[in-house]
Amino acid sequence: MVIMLKTPLLYTLLALGASAVAALPSPTPHQSYVPSMGRAIIHAEVTPLAEGFEEARQLLAAGKLEEAIAAVAQELSRDPYNSEGYALMFDIARAQPEPDVEAMLRWGKWLSWSYAAGGHSSELEAITEDLDLLYEGWNADTVALDAWTKSMEKAVKSASSKKQFRLAGHLIDKLLDLHPQDKKLLKTYDKLSDKAGNELSGGAFVSAKVKRKSAKWLAKNNAKHSEWDSRWTKKTKNYDVETNMDYEFFETLSAAMDEMNQFYRDIYAYKKKSGRARLAVHRKRSDFDRFAQEILGRPMQSEAIGGFWVNTLKTVVAYDRSMGDPNQTRDDLWNTLFHEASHQFMSLIMKKSVRKGLFTPAWLGEGAASYFEGCVIKADGTILKNNVAEHRLRSWWFIEQSNSRKSLEDLIAHPRNTGPKDGTLSYEGVFYPYGWAFVYFLLNYEENDRRVYAPPITPGQGIPAEYLMVRKAGKLVYRDAYNEYIDFFAKEGNKDNSQQFPLEVAKRIFIDEIGDPDVPNWEAFEDRWRRFTNSLYGEMLAGPELADVLQARSRGYILAEDYERARTTAEQADLKRPNDSETYRLLALANEGEGLEGDAMYWMVRHWESAWPAGDEVATQEAEEWIAKNGGKAVIQNYLEPTKLALTATRANMESALGDGHPILATLYASHAMQAFQLTFPDLVEQSKEMSEIAGQDLRVWQSAFIQGSEANRRANTDDGALVDVVLYENDGVLIYNPEGWASPGYEFSTVSTLQYLSPPYSIRGTLQVDGHGAIIPLGIDRSGKAQCYLMFERKNTIEDEVVLKTASFSVDSRQGKATLRRVTVGGFSWDRTKLIDFQLDVNEDGSGKITVNGEYEEDLPKEFRKGTLTGSFAITAYDDTAVLYKNFEVRPSSAFWPVAATDDE
Repeated sequence: MVIMLKTPLLYTLLALGASAVAALPSPTPHQSYVPSMGRAIIHAEVTPLAEGFEEARQLLAAGKLEEAIAAVAQELSRDPYNSEGYALMFDIARAQPEPDVEAMLRWGKWLSWSYAAGGHSSELEAITEDLDLLYEGWNADTVALDAWTKSMEKAVKSASSKKQFRLAGHLIDKLLDLHPQDKKLLKTYDKLSDKAGNELSGGAFVSAKVKRKSAKWLAKNNAKHSEWDSRWTKKTKNYDVETNMDYEFFETLSAAMDEMNQFYRDIYAYKKKSGRARLAVHRKRSDFDRFAQEILGRPMQSEAIGGFWVNTLKTVVAYDRSMGDPNQTRDDLWNTLFHEASHQFMSLIMKKSVRKGLFTPAWLGEGAASYFEGCVIKADGTILKNNVAEHRLRSWWFIEQSNSRKSLEDLIAHPRNTGPKDGTLSYEGVFYPYGWAFVYFLLNYEENDRRVYAPPITPGQGIPAEYLMVRKAGKLVYRDAYNEYIDFFAKEGNKDNSQQFPLEVAKRIFIDEIGDPDVPNWEAFEDRWRRFTNSLYGEMLAGPELADVLQARSRGYILAEDYERARTTAEQADLKRPNDSETYRLLALANEGEGLEGDAMYWMVRHWESAWPAGDEVATQEAEEWIAKNGGKAVIQNYLEPTKLALTATRANMESALGDGHPILATLYASHAMQAFQLTFPDLVEQSKEMSEIAGQDLRVWQSAFIQGSEANRRANTDDGALVDVVLYENDGVLIYNPEGWASPGYEFSTVSTLQYLSPPYSIRGTLQVDGHGAIIPLGIDRSGKAQCYLMFERKNTIEDEVVLKTASFSVDSRQGKATLRRVTVGGFSWDRTKLIDFQLDVNEDGSGKITVNGEYEEDLPKEFRKGTLTGSFAITAYDDTAVLYKNFEVRPSSAFWPVAATDDE
């Protein structure tokens, strides 16, 4: 939408038994020795001893060991990085009638890692003495990985010196995940981030930068900047950024829009200076309306408007509609921003003709802007460009099947070509999907395009063989013609502001000048466009198997030396089927072809990291040869080979520990190595599961998901102006209140770093107290904020409660020309009403699982709940006019817990 205007640590000695121990004999090689009960453990405390730990200490002293274990486990769920809990568990294991050596090794290792990371040398020395007496090889993993760490530091330095910034960031991320509090590493990281800037592909480094912030820091600063008067601000290369959204959004916005600015220039072939534009992005509708009143003299009347561009002020204004509308997501905000910011360039291009009083063809301005809505912010913070705008494509297909179907003539010869007036001359919402579809076709249709000439891809019926064949791609047929059309109206303008003239020019440029024998007239041209767009719809509905098609298409672009399209198509494959080794290889080759040597090296290393753990020897060897050939000998010397050696040492250490009767150490060695490498080795995962079961030690832990303080509380104004609490953290849980009207708590996400992205298997449990209609737990939330599944606990009637399991689908508003989310019921059950609802969700590795309520009612998850739809973030919220108290909300993720906090305040 375009609007024109005129105008120091406390050390505490905790004696958990006798005050001292007699001298203990040294164990002979490969023997275990259990220290006698009574070794005093020195523990570094940052906060006072938690009540749960104090209770556990008293239970331990009274010999009530099982109760002590339960008390510690409960406290650790709230404070999983607290080494006091590990120390108590160590001593409880030692106090058993027959000391539990495996448990002592497990908790002792966690203590050693925690103390080492925190720089607590005296405590580390004490636990080392105990572990040495238990088993001399307990620290073999650290010895092997210390050598690996030193080599990795060299690899980071080498990659940075060669301006392989994305690779350097990738490698240092591994080190920081292993040693998150290492001040030297953090300083190196900051220097690298400052040096690299946006050369890391539009935000990849920003994503990592945000991850390094603690939950406490984020909560404090998000609250500080949550009101418009105290908003975040930053000047970037092209924009003055202002927002009271969260820190992650602020940083991503600042980087992403500069990259989008360059994409606008590429599409429009615009090389002149554009001047700085202002981006004002609001958290709430009320902020948005006040700002509109300030700059326009009036608020936006329509609730359907999520943003606008004011040309005379060079300002984009938008707000996050997901805060008040459950059918909106963060993705909708990005769509709006990418759309509205693009108007700046069309305004610049058409400036001369507008000064003459000539209007830009309506489809050209809004269709071009809608094209950019397809850009997607990926999980790593990078931007996928030239992508299908799914909400527009869904709307287009739905309208095509209805009585509202439009033709290209309707679109191009729109009445608004004569000028923006009230009533029937407005550019109706139904035309936005058509404008998007036409521009996407003009920019992407290529000679002999299989999306027109081959059988269409139909979901559920397999991929036609033609799409999997690799052939040299044809040239883009209409790309230059599209720019010619824009240039014509920039120079000549719409003569006499005619309704039909833009269509006459389109026929001349797209039919006559192209001269395609298969398209002799406008009817054939429209048929080609319609076939192409219908094919896009089939591709959009296809599942991960479409990645095979996109990979084949990317190879065809590489053969044609069209490396930009090869890269973009491979990025689309990555979105359809993430973490695919072949996609990474294609991205490397495409970036190499574009001359982006640093990114090419990064992607080939990612390819190697996927092929090697999977045991693909051929792909691994070819990747190493490419890396060596393309200036990556230092990468091989300092990263690839040391990682191989460290893995070999890990396997040997695991075998030795198992042979000596310590299966838990084998599991700990494996978890340490995979934490360091940030790679998953299927055989190590399976061995770890087996060894954990033998040892009776599960390295996964239950963690409290919502444990913030008052700094995370939020308030909102209701429709009548009252200021109410919508998110309130209390001692017994977190209260979510969703009042009637615009005020909304939105989704409340966990700030616990290890819980922000869940992949099966995992479990979630908690207690709900509902005052009103129901509680909602969205699952499988992607980066855009779109949930794929929902657990909805409803007050069914006066005597029954129920849990309803739903999946996300889309509904289309043909009048507005957009698709929005809707929820489809796929399962559920009811029970006699209770004041409190206890629930537990258990998801297996394959996505199957069950939901249990009040310990007695349960149901298997429906087939619509799959591994893919259950992968992502989770959140909590409430129905309209409802307050929900979420108590004891805990999550147990799939991977072994790494007992080293990212920051001191976690």
